[in-house]
Amino acid sequence: AVADEPGSLGVVIGGSGNGEQMAANKVRGIRAALAWSVETARLAREHNDAQVVSVGGRMHTFEEAVEIIETFLTTPFSGAERHQRRIDLLGTYETTGGFGLPTGPSRPLDPQGATVPEGHTIHRLAQRVDDAFAGDRVTSSSPQGRFEEGAARIDGLTLVSADAWGKHLLVRFDGLAEQVHVHLGLFGKFRVRKHPEGEVPLRDDAAPGRAWARIHRSRAPIATLLMDQSVVAGIGNVYRAEVLFRGGIDPFLPGRELPEPFWDAMWADLIALMREGVRKGRIDTVHVEHGPDVMGRAPRRDDHGGEVYVYRRDGRACYVCGDTVRKQELAARNLFWCPTCQRAGTLGR
Repeated sequence: AVADEPGSLGVVIGGSGNGEQMAANKVRGIRAALAWSVETARLAREHNDAQVVSVGGRMHTFEEAVEIIETFLTTPFSGAERHQRRIDLLGTYETTGGFGLPTGPSRPLDPQGATVPEGHTIHRLAQRVDDAFAGDRVTSSSPQGRFEEGAARIDGLTLVSADAWGKHLLVRFDGLAEQVHVHLGLFGKFRVRKHPEGEVPLRDDAAPGRAWARIHRSRAPIATLLMDQSVVAGIGNVYRAEVLFRGGIDPFLPGRELPEPFWDAMWADLIALMREGVRKGRIDTVHVEHGPDVMGRAPRRDDHGGEVYVYRRDGRACYVCGDTVRKQELAARNLFWCPTCQRAGTLGR
């Protein structure tokens, strides 16, 4: 399923994970990584755009395995030119058996691994571009810097349509007289994948209003929506739990019932918390008055290393009200919250 659905991710689990990784990598187009820590899971996605993670069931506790998998599923690919270059090299080797021009019989392969793109391939590609992007405003960049001027001209424009003329792909944009012209050459490839990510709090070009529009239309719980990478990208389970607690928001509140001012405050809090995380290299979410020194308690000891209110503190007393922090599975992820500070149907403490 992962190989046939661009943008999807998969998990394989075995004793050590080694055999499962090897088997997964035999599937054309799949990059499977064996992850034995949160860091290796993050790097598998960030640097290698791995679509499958292999985890050794006998190598970790249940909690450790869940953390590794969650990290893999919520980490986006960096898109850096050096990372994409080595992925392209792997693709070329998988298709041709080498890193240069194709060798062996001079004949085109199927569209999934084409060495010489034929006319039907380009027409199919034009249809895929149309289906994915027609009518959408696009973001365009030139990661390696060679096409900065051209990328700037279409950045922010609405893609009107894509068409094929022979072996040439032509893409039209609203308000632009010229068309973008793509020719795949002898063995070029064109990846069509609608960006699955939502708004990223740490990016200067993030548009929280777009995320709010999706939230406001949804009946899903706000806790579920915050983990939806098409709404908000990359915050992860820790920030999800903590930002809801800090805002006093019922995690089961339907998105459509969340007032926009509360969303604006939540977004600002996410930015502040994540910037602090970048600066310190760990996740700290508690206010000074609830810290270990002020409360006379022992510091938290956890893989993340920071002080938090509810994340993985189920069964223990809330630092604010003293009630017991709870845990419940929601959309296949563990949710942590305080039933008093985040009373059902309430907003703010």
